[in-house]
Amino acid sequence: MDDLRIIDLTVTIRAGEQPVRFGDTKEGTFGIRIPTSMEQRHGKGTILTAAGKRDKEAWGTRAVWCTYSGDVGGEVYSISVFDHPTNPHHPTYWHVRDYGLFAANPFGWRDFQNNPNVDGSITVPAGGQITFRYRTIFAKGAIPAERLNALYEAFAKEAKAQSAL
Repeated sequence: MDDLRIIDLTVTIRAGEQPVRFGDTKEGTFGIRIPTSMEQRHGKGTILTAAGKRDKEAWGTRAVWCTYSGDVGGEVYSISVFDHPTNPHHPTYWHVRDYGLFAANPFGWRDFQNNPNVDGSITVPAGGQITFRYRTIFAKGAIPAERLNALYEAFAKEAKAQSAL
């Protein structure tokens, strides 16, 4: 379990002379495709969010992290994604499905809230910028929620320390 592989991704998008609009779509911002053998629909996979939502109930809910675990070659592996506390619309919505789609999505409010009167789009003004940060953890075995919470807290503290610089 201590053999975690961590990848941090930071993407900054700078608007040029025109504003850049990120529309309200459920299709995702940062996504991973889960191996077929890990998929929840095959009965061997499990989805869990920091808010305690499991499997199909996790779709369209907000949480600071989400994890997807399941079988790969006869052993359980997990992929967990953390939403950085400075990301727009934090905590993010999770567009996570039983067929292996796994995406953090700060947009898509209309679909996730099932409300045509809300709008999760963001417009970056001309000359402005927007930054998205995610941490992905790959591990052999399912990581318990308590451990993921501790790992997330460490990630959040790193974020606060970096923003103070």
